[in-house]
Amino acid sequence: MTTDRDKPDKDEPDKDEPDKDERPLTAAMAGKQKSAEGHAKYRRLNAIVEPPNAWIKQSLGFRQSSLRGTDKARPEFKLVCAALNLRRMAGLRA
Repeated sequence: MTTDRDKPDKDEPDKDEPDKDERPLTAAMAGKQKSAEGHAKYRRLNAIVEPPNAWIKQSLGFRQSSLRGTDKARPEFKLVCAALNLRRMAGLRA
């Protein structure tokens, strides 16, 4: 049984989580999105990229690769994308 004493304090920062200064890619992305042009570009990219990723996760149930490493996981993901495209093509013919 857990008590309120056992729960971590939400106001206390997570010690495992690095500061924003220690995450240069996050800071770089935040800097890009500050401008109106950068924000608009990211919104367009988000609209193009996110739906296929959601279809792959929801329809095909592919949530993680069975192989480790980018070089090994890339062909597996390409196979999943091909399966999604074939499934969509079959639906367009019907």
